[in-house]
Amino acid sequence: MKKFAVFSGFLGSGKTTAMTALTRYCSSQGVSAAMISNDLGAGVELADDRFARLSGCRAAQITDECICYCGGVLEDRLNSFYEDGCELVISDIPGFGVGALEHVYLRPLGDPSSGFELAPFTVITEPRNVKTLFGDKGGDMSHIMDAQLKEADLIVLNKCDLISPSEADRLVKQLASRFPEAAVVAVSAA
Repeated sequence: MKKFAVFSGFLGSGKTTAMTALTRYCSSQGVSAAMISNDLGAGVELADDRFARLSGCRAAQITDECICYCGGVLEDRLNSFYEDGCELVISDIPGFGVGALEHVYLRPLGDPSSGFELAPFTVITEPRNVKTLFGDKGGDMSHIMDAQLKEADLIVLNKCDLISPSEADRLVKQLASRFPEAAVVAVSAA
């Protein structure tokens, strides 16, 4: 089975660091893993892709479009990794992205005949963004963050090394209360 995971989350939440850490961890445990960096901007080399490669990860990139709308390109990248022996591939969607759950997980990759085993749809957030979400000055940012988190099967509160354990616990409880359908965990991808 071809295992695939998508990480969503607002800009600066630590998606790339989390993907790199998970890819490296899996590989160190004998599970061949790779990651795909995705950005809407044109570029010969994304900083995220370069960071991943410099960190020792197998990596590829998709630029100029979101993985939500480039099924053929995404499947080509995925199959290239699987043909090369990867057991798990992780991709992100751009930081303002919403909709990967529907456009990637529910179709076409979510179709059982596709041969893909999809990991829980994961949304990465961080303390500053959670405080913005629950504050009264978030505006459009809060709307986007809320839409991303509503899609999650798993919410990862990242950057917990920057706050106290009691603050992390409080934020996890807030997230779990507002998004009861998702599991919520606190980590530090660093």
